[in-house]
Amino acid sequence: MGLEVYKITNPQQIKGEDNKYNKDWREVVKIFLMPKKNSKEPDEMILQKYLRSFGKSIKERTQEGLTFFYVIKDKDTDEVFGFAKTKEQGTKYCYITYIAVKPTNKNKGIGKQLLSAITKRFTTVELSAIEGVYGFYKNCGYHAENILEKPEIMDEYGAEMFKTQPHRDDTSLLSHMTLRDVEKPKKSKDDNDKRIIKKLKK
Repeated sequence: MGLEVYKITNPQQIKGEDNKYNKDWREVVKIFLMPKKNSKEPDEMILQKYLRSFGKSIKERTQEGLTFFYVIKDKDTDEVFGFAKTKEQGTKYCYITYIAVKPTNKNKGIGKQLLSAITKRFTTVELSAIEGVYGFYKNCGYHAENILEKPEIMDEYGAEMFKTQPHRDDTSLLSHMTLRDVEKPKKSKDDNDKRIIKKLKK
């Protein structure tokens, strides 16, 4: 399976029913609306609502930066496996507001490859993650900087999703995480605990 990641940078990129990006866009929204294997297929009215909402947000300017989407798919079959939504400031800073992989394709390294394709473009990358997935992000080079008690979901779609999907109630505890370069573990002179020294990616 050969994977490719591409960036949606302009609303015009997804216009037109025969446009391959438009077909991918529908799959992106379905992945968002169907986060679990047993999720029901969304009806066309709901799908169209989110297609419009997501589409309007492309290249939208916010305090964190311009909004873009990344799509990961199979180069041979064109099947879309996942996506990420970001807010960017040139190549210096990126805030990942949402990242998702199709439930049937999880635990295959797809999320890690998508995250890697994004992070290598920027000096600093930040995101918020639920406690249950700390391990995944730490394995990708991220470090938890602080714990947010009952935070507001930054992403407007995430907020709506949080309200309408009870199985996501574990988002009540989020951690703000930042991309780090991990150096070799060093022992502290003051105690016997191993410490991992990390620094911001340059």
